Amino acid sequence: MAAITAPLIAPYDPIQSVGPPLAPLWTDGHLLGTDGFGRDQVSGLLHGLGPIMFVSVGAVTLALLLGGSLGAVSGVAGGAADWLIMRAVDILMSFPLILAANLVLVALGSSTVNLMLVVAI
Repeated sequence: MAAITAPLIAPYDPIQSVGPPLAPLWTDGHLLGTDGFGRDQVSGLLHGLGPIMFVSVGAVTLALLLGGSLGAVSGVAGGAADWLIMRAVDILMSFPLILAANLVLVALGSSTVNLMLVVAI
């Protein structure tokens, strides 16, 4: 809910400098303090929730659709289809995750949809 209502409930503009740089926690008017540029941390946190939730929900949905479909095909068909799907998953799991993520992002470019794909994989 906070992600949707961030522009209404955030105390400050997340981009604008509103206080002293690196103010500590519980500073007057800045619950989580400020960053090195004097921007309010609570406002930045609230405004960052929307994109994070969008990517997270999209990645989980994509993983559910892809994994569920492959699992259903593997379970129902069995035999050669099961063997082929399992070998593909074994190859995918043999790569270090950070390397695989970087390779996909380099090959496809950096965008929100590609980030969802990388997280889903």
